[in-house]
Amino acid sequence: MSDSKNDLTETLRQQYDAPMYEALLLVFGDNIHHAVFESPHDSFEQGAAHANQMLAEAAVLEPNMRVLETACGVGGAARYLARHFDVEVVATNLSEGQLAIAEKRTTAAGLQQKISYEYADFNDLPYANDEFDCYWSQDSWLYSEQKHRMIAEAYRVLAPGGRLVFSDIVVSSSVDDARSRGFLARIHAPAMWKVEDYETALPQAGFTILNQVDWTPNLEPSLHMLCSSIRAKKEQMAAIAGADEVADTIARFETWHQAAHDGSLRHVFFAACKPT
Repeated sequence: MSDSKNDLTETLRQQYDAPMYEALLLVFGDNIHHAVFESPHDSFEQGAAHANQMLAEAAVLEPNMRVLETACGVGGAARYLARHFDVEVVATNLSEGQLAIAEKRTTAAGLQQKISYEYADFNDLPYANDEFDCYWSQDSWLYSEQKHRMIAEAYRVLAPGGRLVFSDIVVSSSVDDARSRGFLARIHAPAMWKVEDYETALPQAGFTILNQVDWTPNLEPSLHMLCSSIRAKKEQMAAIAGADEVADTIARFETWHQAAHDGSLRHVFFAACKPT
């Protein structure tokens, strides 16, 4: 394991264990990912839940399948899968604080027999080859600086015929590298790809791409709702994380929102399979 990998993993762990990410649960709720709206009247919570439904439909889940979720947040998707599809979920995260919250919420929901929460890095998964029927991730791969390795790990742990379903935020193809480096630094994302990079890397790793959907029209309204909610709840959030942290978070989310508004960012979904 390289020093740079150790440094990035530790940076992300500290970031997601910080009080601000507990405060942000007041905004995100159970699902720490972007919304995909069925109706213009949907709330953020409804849109985020619908994103879970879209991934699950593409995963073609059956009872007792084993699902690996990486970057699981506080377990909202894992609980949805266990409750509605009767699958076994191994949900992983770098944040021990989020894992603790996930376990507490899962026990309260009576789903602890179907879900296990584990500390794991999606670039270096501690699981055997061919162990899972589905690999699931939402809006988190942008934080990997080793995306080829991360995709190879997803391929390795999936059983033949297993499905990879994921959504991610990508840089628009029209944005040049110099411009993207500027706003990626401001939003604390180390190495965001363009959609063409995934289109190339997934088959190179051995995957067959089954479906690809552009969710970008949802991204600007999703971020607008998040920014509005943070501003509305800033006093509650400041009681948890401090006023300076809340101000920094508002500025970061507004940078995200502006980048989505001006077309610099896209939201994409992929479903792929490991050939039998």
